[in-house]
Amino acid sequence: MKSTLTKKTLIPIIIAVIIIVAVGSYLAVTPRGPPPVKEIKIGAVLSVTGKGAYAAKTLLEGAQMAIDEINAAGGIKSLGGAKLRLIIADSKSDPKTAGIVTEELITREKVAIIWGEYITGPTLVMQDVCEKYGVPNLAIAGSPIITERNLTWSFRTHPHLVYWHEAAFDLFKKLGIKTVAIVTDDSAYGQANRKVYKMMCEKCGIKIVLDETYESGAVDLSPLIRKIEAAHPDALLSAPYLSDAILLIRQMHELNVNIPLIIGMATGFCDCTFWNKTGGLGEYVMGAFAYDDSIPTPENQKFVEAFKKRYGHVPDMHNEWGYTDMYVIKDVLERAGSIKPDAILKALKETDMRAPIGRIKFGPDGQNHEIKGVVCQWLNGSFEVIWPEEIATAKPVYPMPTWKERGA
Repeated sequence: MKSTLTKKTLIPIIIAVIIIVAVGSYLAVTPRGPPPVKEIKIGAVLSVTGKGAYAAKTLLEGAQMAIDEINAAGGIKSLGGAKLRLIIADSKSDPKTAGIVTEELITREKVAIIWGEYITGPTLVMQDVCEKYGVPNLAIAGSPIITERNLTWSFRTHPHLVYWHEAAFDLFKKLGIKTVAIVTDDSAYGQANRKVYKMMCEKCGIKIVLDETYESGAVDLSPLIRKIEAAHPDALLSAPYLSDAILLIRQMHELNVNIPLIIGMATGFCDCTFWNKTGGLGEYVMGAFAYDDSIPTPENQKFVEAFKKRYGHVPDMHNEWGYTDMYVIKDVLERAGSIKPDAILKALKETDMRAPIGRIKFGPDGQNHEIKGVVCQWLNGSFEVIWPEEIATAKPVYPMPTWKERGA
């Protein structure tokens, strides 16, 4: 049987073969685009054990809630719906350990961003490692030094302790505080607060009648408490971590030492478990910090209701910090459209968004200067906002009733 192929019919076939071979060759040698991003790792450097463990727990509650919401809503859409995942590393509240685990998160886990730390000392080392490798980080610790080091890669969404102090000293002026005792621990955070307390006292004309530093994690504060009693201050200014805060109040009760006003800057006095863990002895103690569940923003009201539904109680400051920071990361990644450090850095600098605590917009120093501070007081087992007046949920009780007047 003779072939029916002719020159006329062979030409189109030859052309088609040439095209197929050419396209195949092109595809074989042309670089492909980057593979789709399925998961974005966030390195969480926190004191899972150590003196900051109580805060790590609540920070992670808020963070995981946010991540679950973000992933359920489709992840990072500009990156094809990539999901967020926290990789948690325990700093053990130790600076050296914080440096080691931060480096491991960057070099082994290939995280896109570092979140943490809560304790100031470990945070400083964590930041140094991020600067070394050029990895963005969102810090949590409240010391002003965190965003005063002229670093490239470090940012903080929440107000540092100077803003909290300013709110507290505004209240002191209203209450007529004339003398104070400053009692802080030997941690980097404690000493940062001590420095600001002294600065604000000088600025406001308040006399310091006692200035003492104690060892963090002390087992007996009674000698110090007797010194406080002898100084007769109008107010006791401190910044204890939770275990020290509980010990201080319990021993003041045991020794029947009464001070008209006791206040701390975040940390132990502001912890949601403080009142219960003192058996109610923490009643009337004050705390100055950045957040309360009663802040009347639509974003906060939505967050509080969702948090209560998930965990069965209102969120505290640390819950909100974790939650907000994850949404900041989500917003940054959406705008960056990449997990490359330079793209994330650029997006961080251009951040301008709303969160439960208020507006998030970073200054040139990496600090969010849009949010100030609030002062709360434990009243009937609830941490009520007492200052500033425009958002207060209760009036301040000053002086604190004595232990005898309380029947305690």
